[in-house]
Amino acid sequence: IYSQTSPSLSPNLPFGSVAYSDDIWSIQHNPAGLGLSRGWQWYYTHSYVDSTFEGDKALFLSAGPVGFSAEWLGQQLTSKYRKYTLAHGIKFDERLFIGTSYAWFGSRNKDFDKLSSWSAGIVLRPHRYLSIGAKAIDLNRPKFQNQRIDISFNYGVAIRPLTDRITLAVDGFSTEKQSWEDIKYTYKLETEPLEGLIFYGFLDQDRNYSLGMKINFPNFGLGSFNFFHKDKGFQNGVSYVGFSGNRYRTHLERKNNLLNLKLSGEIPEESRSGGFSAKRKTIYQILNQIQKAKEDRTISGLILRIESLNLGLAKVQELRDALFDLTTADVCRKYL
Repeated sequence: IYSQTSPSLSPNLPFGSVAYSDDIWSIQHNPAGLGLSRGWQWYYTHSYVDSTFEGDKALFLSAGPVGFSAEWLGQQLTSKYRKYTLAHGIKFDERLFIGTSYAWFGSRNKDFDKLSSWSAGIVLRPHRYLSIGAKAIDLNRPKFQNQRIDISFNYGVAIRPLTDRITLAVDGFSTEKQSWEDIKYTYKLETEPLEGLIFYGFLDQDRNYSLGMKINFPNFGLGSFNFFHKDKGFQNGVSYVGFSGNRYRTHLERKNNLLNLKLSGEIPEESRSGGFSAKRKTIYQILNQIQKAKEDRTISGLILRIESLNLGLAKVQELRDALFDLTTADVCRKYL
């Protein structure tokens, strides 16, 4: 648990890392992670310091590479304030992602009311089991209480040792005026012993620690994350609940589902929409959907409908290969 060196940092966040967060929490941990995000998510968080459950709250929204959050903070302080963040991630290729975020504040306290902050991040994934991330915070050096805030840096490395069920990460945090010897480190672990049941925690170099868990249903998740001081015990925590347009991996779902796939008309290479026309799935999105169905143990069949399909030979071959690969999977497949 590193010291909050800037008031622009969000004090109550669920578990994450600058190196591998690539879902809705990327809005705060590293906006570059939004470049990997597909579909939509929304989450509500509520922090607490005791059994009264009084504390800060926040709403997080994301749609593909764009995210927005609204936080109501300072409930335990004399100055209450609101923080709004707009973030965007960009995918350069399968390995490189960048992103930026802008946060602005509202409050009766003039110091917070005038505050705004620019941040930028990068994620590099040279291998499926290795991720490297970095984020620069307060790039505009905003003023708070008549003093300039130094630019701060968060960087990290995460590995998944030959499985996506265990993630190990190290994050570092420093400011532009600190030397390498002053970097604050946190060591993080996330494990999923059962599909949809996730445990995580981190330990800092001062031996303060945090513990949490999350339970995923097909399109719904909830969890909590709690912070502990090495000597004083429990300090504060945050609970969260939300929904996702994409299905989570989970043991708590109905088996023997069918993938319903309809192919008709022209299938574009890239997404394009204009006016009131409906947005059509690209060939990449369809192939990705078929690949996910192959990996999903709960899907045992395919309903395929083809209507007036207008495709070139190359796309037909790609679809044929993907469907053949799906039908030769270990589970039984059905066609209509």
